This record gives sequence, C-alpha cells and structure tokens, in this order.
Amino acid sequence: MKVSIHEQVSEKEERATKGLAVPAETELENAASPISRRKLLASIGVTGMMLTAGTLLTGRLNHVHAKQSSVMGSVYGEGVLHLPKDTNLIIVTTISELRLLNAPIDQFLYFVADTGQEGHFYYDSADAASADNNGTIIVSSGGCRYKRVFQDELHVNWFGAKADYNPATDVGTPCDDALQAAIDALESYTLPTYSNGGYRGGVPKIVFGSGNYLLTGKKYLSDISVALRGLKISGRGPYSTNIFYKCDEAANGTDNYLFYNNNRLRDFSVEGINFTGVTGTERFLYYTSTGTASSTFFFDCTWNVFKIGIFFTGAANTSENRFHNCRIKAMPEGSIFYQCDNAQSVNHGFVNCDFEGIRGTALKFTKGGILNMIGGSMIPTERGVFLHIEDTAGTGVGAQNGIFNLFAVKPEIRDAAKFIFLKAHSADVNLSDCSMLVGHNFSTQEWASGTGYTVGSRCKLGGVYGRAYACIQAHTADSSNKPQSGAAWKTCWEPLYEMEIERGTVTVRGGRISYTTKVAYANASYSGPRPLLTFSDRCLLLKPVSDLVEFVPSDSITNSGSIPKVCATDCRSGIDFNPVDVTLNATNGFYHTTFQTHNVVFRSSPDQNGGLPSTADGTVSMKLPKGATILKVGFVSEGGNVNGVLNVTNYNDTVTFLSASNTGSAEGAGLWYRIDSEEKRTIRLSSTDTTRRKGFVHIQYV
Repeated sequence: MKVSIHEQVSEKEERATKGLAVPAETELENAASPISRRKLLASIGVTGMMLTAGTLLTGRLNHVHAKQSSVMGSVYGEGVLHLPKDTNLIIVTTISELRLLNAPIDQFLYFVADTGQEGHFYYDSADAASADNNGTIIVSSGGCRYKRVFQDELHVNWFGAKADYNPATDVGTPCDDALQAAIDALESYTLPTYSNGGYRGGVPKIVFGSGNYLLTGKKYLSDISVALRGLKISGRGPYSTNIFYKCDEAANGTDNYLFYNNNRLRDFSVEGINFTGVTGTERFLYYTSTGTASSTFFFDCTWNVFKIGIFFTGAANTSENRFHNCRIKAMPEGSIFYQCDNAQSVNHGFVNCDFEGIRGTALKFTKGGILNMIGGSMIPTERGVFLHIEDTAGTGVGAQNGIFNLFAVKPEIRDAAKFIFLKAHSADVNLSDCSMLVGHNFSTQEWASGTGYTVGSRCKLGGVYGRAYACIQAHTADSSNKPQSGAAWKTCWEPLYEMEIERGTVTVRGGRISYTTKVAYANASYSGPRPLLTFSDRCLLLKPVSDLVEFVPSDSITNSGSIPKVCATDCRSGIDFNPVDVTLNATNGFYHTTFQTHNVVFRSSPDQNGGLPSTADGTVSMKLPKGATILKVGFVSEGGNVNGVLNVTNYNDTVTFLSASNTGSAEGAGLWYRIDSEEKRTIRLSSTDTTRRKGFVHIQYV
C-alpha cells in the first residue's frame, strides 16, 4: 500500500493505542537482514528501486543495518536505521509536498514522483545547514533536509531542466539554473576518490536526457572551487540529446563560451550530445592551463554553427585531446572550430570524424602541434580552410611538435575552399592514402566562350580533374580572357588552389590526387628554408604535374635558384588506366621526379605478316596521351632485316626519334620529348622498305 505523507502514523503509537506490545530497540537491532539501506539503494540504483518499489511497499521490514562502511554512508553518514515492524518503507510524494513536510520519519524513504525529477529521498536529521538545490537536496519550510539517493549520475532534469526548446519558434525554457545547480552539487559528492596532481577524482557525471535543451548563460565550469579529474557530461546520443546555446557575441562579448576550463579540469569528457549555436556567434570551450590541466575527450558529439569551437591557450599543457566519431557541421564564414595557440599543447587526435559545410576554418594551429587524424571526411566550402598552420617568424609550431599526420581521410574541396594552408617553418604535414579529390569541379561548368560571368562565379578547364577559376571581374567570355591562355585573363579570373604552401613541408604518400598546390615564395626578403612538396609511394596523380603544382613568387624579384622544390617519386598516373601528363618537368623547382613508365607496342597493320610499314603503306601514325614524355623508341622486325630506312618522327617530322636501316632491331632516344598539345600526340612511322614485314614499334614514356 502506498502511503501519502499526510497519512503517516507512527506504528509505535498505533500499537500502543491498541494495547499491543511495542518491540524494544535492541530487538529491532538484532533482527535478521543486516544490510545497509543506503548501500542497497546505491548498489541497485534508482531504476532498480523503482522496479522493487511495489514489493517493498507490500512487504514488511523489521530493520535495516548501516553499520559497515559504505560509499553512500561516506556521504550521508553511518549508523543504525531503526524501522518499526509492519510499516511501509517507501512513501510516494512530490517535491512540493516534501517542502511542506516538517515532521518526517527518518526511517522512511520518500519517492518523488514529479515528472523528470523522479527518485528516492531520505530525511537527514543530522543536517541543518545544506541549501535547497531543487535536485539532490530539498529543504522544507521547517528546515528539514531531504537528500536524494543516487550513485554516480546527476541528471539536470532533477534540478528543473525542461527539454522543451523549439528551434523553429525559438521558444523554450532556459535550463541555466538547472545546469549550474548540477555543477554546484557535484562538488559536494564524491565516489571512491583518486587524487593526482591536486585534482580530485570520483565526481559524478552530469547527464542530459532526450530532447531539446536551451542554455543562455556562459562560462560554465569556470567557478568550480575544487580542481576535478574525470568529470563527464553525457547525453542520450546526438540528435536524441540536443543542446541549443543562445548567447550571441553582440550582447555577451567575445568570452561567450559555453564551457570554460581555467586550469580546473583534467580528463574532462563529453559524450552523446548535439550542440548548436543559435545565432552563429557563440563559442563552445575555452581551454587554458597554467599547470597540468589536460586531456579532453569527445565521443559521438556534433557541433553546428559555432563561431569558435575550442580555443587552446595559456603557457602550459592543454595536451592529449581526442575526438571519436564526432561531426562538425555548418561552421559559418570567419569561424574556427579548433584553434591551438598554446606552444605546450600537443597530441591532438581525431578518429572517424566528419567535417561538413566548413565555411570558416576547421583546424588552426599557430602554436603547438602533433596532430593525428585517422579516417573521416572533410568538406570545406566557399572559402573555408580545413587545416591552417601558420606561425610568426618561425616560432610557435615547434620543431619537435610540428608533426601533422592524416591517414586515410577523404577531403572533398568545394567552391573556393582549401584543404591545407601551410606557413610554418617547422611544420611537417604527412598525408597517407588520402583521396584528395576536387569536389567543386564536379558541379562547376566548363569555361565557354560567350558566357557571361559575374564576380564569384566559377569555371573549370580540363574536366573534373582540371583547373578551377573564380571570377574577379564581371565579363563576357572570349579568347582574350580565357583562363591561362587569354592575354587579359588575370584581370578576370583568379586560379583556385586546393593547397597552399609557403613554409614547411608536405609529403603525400599514396592516394588519389587531383589537387592543385600553390607553392608560394618570396625571393627578396625571405632567407629561411623553402617549402617542399613530395609525392611518393605510388600516388595516383589524376592530372598533369604542371597542373598539380604552380610556383607563385610573392614579389617581383627574380631569383630562380631559390625556387622551392617539388619531388615526385614512384608515382602512378591516369584515370581508369588512361595515362595523363606526369612529365619529368625540367622547370626550375621540379627535381628528382620519377614516375611509373608506360610501354606501347604498335603494329601498323592487323595483317598477321604485317606490323612494320612499307612504301605501300605510306606514313602511318599513332597517338600518345597528352602530357606524356617520350623516353625511348625502338623497333623489332620479326621478318628479317629492314631493306631501307625506318623512321619514327613527331607530328610534323621536325623531331626524329629513330632512324634505322638494314637491321632487324634498333633503339633510339626519345629526347625527353614532351607532348604538351593535342597535335603533338601524333607519332608518325614511315619506311622505304618495299616489303611489309612482321614486327612492331616500341615506345616507352611517362
């Protein structure tokens, strides 16, 4: 039977009234079942208590012991709890009723049935000082303290949070007081304590339920009085638990961070929450350290529309930060999701995280370093940048810490965005097996004469793997303003680069590459190490090297000896087995460039006895891919020596690759002949031999 507070009657008084014997206290103490009530509740949790409430309400307990040390006892105090015989253990009530109850029975548990605040409370007769926090401590009008029984979780709903925000109408109940009350409460409770470096462990985690919560305050966690280790904020999963943060910069200043770790938290983690900035000017986490604050972890979280995501600063630590299965979306122009400006902040990791719709900067390092990113995708758009590494005068990104590794990620660059902007002496970026495709070329139209272009519109040349350009002056397209070839093209178009390097090194190992990299340098004023770009380990290059890399001096001083270098070693080329330009380019800046060679065997006639041309065949021709460089040319006669002269020449016979007579085979040099136009693709074969002989011409090129 459930008993309301207003129906409570002391069983001792009732039995005395009826003339029944009243058991002595010692009899109660010595009865069976020596188990701590609070230990029992702590071990089975609130859910278990709710499941067993029906049994407890209908059953009878003589007494409950709490003499042995227990976790809850360390919080609430130890002792013997005396329960009258044949009385109910749990009384169902509400928080408002508890606040009116000034004559409690301390042997009873009170089950609060308010929606969202359900749970078991007990009366603590020894406490006359604790304040009412609406969640774990309820104080009656007469000063009685009722304390919630819980184990290791503090639910914001207990403190009055309402998950009722409607983003479509911007209407909902702010949950700031509830969150702050939960933060204040966690400092009062401890689990088994682990202490290291002045940080107290064993704190409960703060839990948000399902639904949409609205927060409007700022700098939560900044006023924690005790340095904590292991604090966790948890939700029910992204898109089940949604926190909408409405704290615009104009009204609240540039310190409008939702969370603020001022050297107070270590091993802080957040899991299963979808965070959204309502105005697009909000900031998420400010993280500074003057000592040992470090190690922040995010699991299965999502961020949308924040101006600043996480900002690392200070002069010590803030290292060991990890993201697993997270999503960063819709970051506005000018935003930075992850900004590291602390030289001591190292070891940043992202595993299977996706960045989508980044119009600002995803990751920016001006100090610190050591980034490891495994898997995931990144899609910067408009003029967004995924990875921006830049320091001042070569300081900030240290020589020992300037390592940035990306493994098997899928960057898809759209619009005028960039994958990497690198301007740091000691930065070493390593890209391994990344599929580096230019997403904007799939939707951008090919340049066409007669088309009217407006500022900001884009075009491409060379198909989906070609070059992309942004219009900087409105015009009607004609041959004079065609990108790259028109005399006035630079007044109308700006070339788009997917990577830009001015200092530091980038090494690309494996993967599919169609990016164009701008390698910038200053001849006059810059004396530091030049940038270096390397392609290796069988990278698949999807367009000509001359389109993959462009050297762009930032001043007008000519000093070819200082041009930065690009190295391509052991690379593949082509799209679906069709080779593209992977020339051994002798232009200043390219060196040690080697590629997988291709071999062509050409027979001029399908006749089983044919293969080498005769006078009757005249001149025959074949075509090689545009961009190829011919290394060697040879022939083999399988029908005896050639009578006369066999010639292999270019399209207009101005270059002779091979001229042989009266022999069965010969080899000539390709003269490093580069096929850089459509007409140069044609290779001509002719012979003064009157007999068509079985055999073939062999051409090796890269």
